[in-house]
Amino acid sequence: EIHDAVLQSAGSLNLKMHGKPVVPPLSKEELFNLIGRPEDTWVLSSDPTEYTRRAVYMFNKRTFRLPMMEVFDAPESMMTCARRESSTSAPQSLSLFNGDFLLRQARAMATELAPAADPIQTAWLRILVRPPTAAERQAATAFLAKQPQNAGTREAALTELVRGLFNLNEFLYVD
Repeated sequence: EIHDAVLQSAGSLNLKMHGKPVVPPLSKEELFNLIGRPEDTWVLSSDPTEYTRRAVYMFNKRTFRLPMMEVFDAPESMMTCARRESSTSAPQSLSLFNGDFLLRQARAMATELAPAADPIQTAWLRILVRPPTAAERQAATAFLAKQPQNAGTREAALTELVRGLFNLNEFLYVD
């Protein structure tokens, strides 16, 4: 759910149905537990637009689970699964904050938000599906005023803001 929600919010979700499983790009670290040479056993899908399809269409090897899916309790493909477990753990937070997938989507959304008249309002509406409170707007405005000095550009600062919003409990959990 989180994978698909991030893609939807970022405006990247490819809604194509059916077809071959998608083999998305993974970092060298994510491919560490793959048996065999990655260039032979993890051959990427030829069409990059396929990489942003729903998680249900992602290629699944019995001996290798996608790292993001694994930390978020994807069922073990070698065994039957009568009931899915649900957990909250440190690797989940680290995956969301430092993972390549989330960072790519945060960058894509920041690029789209950069020319917007009110990128803060737009980011809140798309990610949290509500406008920012006065305090949130003030904090985000201060962040975007100061962060380009650290990040280098306004777009990089927007990327950090978006990444932060994707990591909020309000985005991750349904009350």
